[in-house]
Amino acid sequence: MSNLIFPALARAGLFVSIVIHELGHALIYRVFFEKAAGILRSAPVDTVSGV
Repeated sequence: MSNLIFPALARAGLFVSIVIHELGHALIYRVFFEKAAGILRSAPVDTVSGV
């Protein structure tokens, strides 16, 4: 019985760690893209007001 339980727990733990890892990347990318989008959005306004 334990021969079936432990590999299943190991696989579940690996899956959870991968999901958390990917969510971390998604969060980092989201913050990065939001900052980049904010810079791109503010850039035309700055150039127009500067001209």
